[in-house]
Amino acid sequence: MSCHSTNSSDGDSSSNPTEWTCLEKLLLSQAVYKYGENSWLEVASVLKQNALVQHRHSDFFNHKNCYFQYYLLTEGLQTEKDNQTPAVVRLARQLYMQRIQEIKNALVHHEQQLGQLVSEIDLIRKGELDDRLKVEYNLVSTNMSQSDPDLDSKHGKTDTPELEIIKTTVEFERDIVLMLTNALMYNKEGTETYLLALEMLEDVKDQIELFKFANSFFKRKM
Repeated sequence: MSCHSTNSSDGDSSSNPTEWTCLEKLLLSQAVYKYGENSWLEVASVLKQNALVQHRHSDFFNHKNCYFQYYLLTEGLQTEKDNQTPAVVRLARQLYMQRIQEIKNALVHHEQQLGQLVSEIDLIRKGELDDRLKVEYNLVSTNMSQSDPDLDSKHGKTDTPELEIIKTTVEFERDIVLMLTNALMYNKEGTETYLLALEMLEDVKDQIELFKFANSFFKRKM
C-alpha cells in the first residue's frame, strides 16, 4: 500500500480526481478508528465536513465510497504473525508515516523553488535581468493589444508611449495590475479578453506575493 506522490503538502488530487490522496486515506482511517467499521454514514459525514478536503465534491465521500476505499486499504495491509493490533490502527500508522514523508518531500520542493526565486531576485538587483523583464512586459502589452485592438483608443491614446523604466517592485505591481484592471473595465464580462485578463490578474497577484516574500527572505539573509 502506498500513497500516490505529490509536491503539494495538502495532498493535491488534481492529477487524478478519482484517486484518494494520502491525506484523505489518513483522515478516513482516523474516522473509522473513532466511529468503528460499521458506521459509514458517520465516517462519510466527518470527511465531508473536514476543512482539509473541502476541494472535493461532497458526493466523493459518500458512505459506499468510504467503505470500498477502506476495504482496499485493509486488504493491502501486510499481516504480521501474532499481531493483535487492530487493522485500523496498523493502517493509520502506515499512512501517518507516508504522510510525513510526503510533507518532507513537499518542503524540499518548496525550498528549491524559494532558492531559485531568491537567485532571480539577486540577478534583478544586479540589473542582469533588465532586458528580459522589458521583453516580457512588452510581450504582455502586445498580447493584450492584439486581443483588443481598440484598447489604446479607449484610453484616448493613439501612439505607443515610450516604455517607462520600472525600478521597484511596487512600480511593477502597479503597472501590471493597472493594465489588467483596465482590460477588465473596458471589455464586456464573459468575453475572451475579459476572462484572459481576469486569469492573468489572479496569477500576477499570487506571483507578486511570492516575490515579496522571497524578497523579504533575501533581505534577512543579507
